[in-house]
Amino acid sequence: MKKRVLWIAMLLVLSLVVVGCSGGEPANEEPTTEEEGTETETTEGTDDKEATTSSGENVVNYAIDANFAGIFEPAWQSSTIDSDATVFFQDSMFTFDENIQLQPNLASWTTEDELTYTFTINEGVTWHNGDPLIAEDWAYALETIAHPDYDGARYSMVSHVVGAEEKRSGEADSISGIEVVDERTINITFKEKLVNNLVNLWDTPMPSQYYEGIAVADLSSDPKVRQEPVGLGPFKVTEVREGEYIRYEKFDDYWQGTPKWMV
Repeated sequence: MKKRVLWIAMLLVLSLVVVGCSGGEPANEEPTTEEEGTETETTEGTDDKEATTSSGENVVNYAIDANFAGIFEPAWQSSTIDSDATVFFQDSMFTFDENIQLQPNLASWTTEDELTYTFTINEGVTWHNGDPLIAEDWAYALETIAHPDYDGARYSMVSHVVGAEEKRSGEADSISGIEVVDERTINITFKEKLVNNLVNLWDTPMPSQYYEGIAVADLSSDPKVRQEPVGLGPFKVTEVREGEYIRYEKFDDYWQGTPKWMV
């Protein structure tokens, strides 16, 4: 899926519009631009089409066959449409190479015993609202998923960390196997040595400072998740029109450099 997203992202020049179509409309209908009377060109053979106005502005209309649920925090998503929309503006700690081998992305790691891993977050990574990515953001995501009030479906991606079960049951206030060393360093200890410990670990941080003061039980319905989401990816959300579309624009402070698009 990540290769597909990167391919789509290369088509963008100024902004990306996700358009929600009703179930009765075809998913690959001709794209339109915001200005009437402009000439358009479209790519052939895909459902994702690039519309170019005569002024040189490129817009991608990403057609879908149902309205999105509108939950833009991955830990709560059950809709593939929401997930597809989120990957444009979110990023993760790990990635996979062409051989489907786990590779560092937002963070790299070391381990001496394959039980405790030390992760170091890359320098210069910022959320779309300007806050720096810190180790606490990842710890916050893991602690949230293990919280008794968490009502999503991702607990299995934290359950193999030491102390997660006690946090989930309410016996502990925090996960004992998570240690925030400093702003860019975090230690995570697993219950046992397994080759897929990292693959099964939740690797998408949450903006802890942005969500400060919001109860875990209320997060999935909060406007900061549904209307004003912030991420770490190459595109940032500028507008959410419920049941219609999500508008993106490039994020100039993206940690891998300003997004480069093909014309």
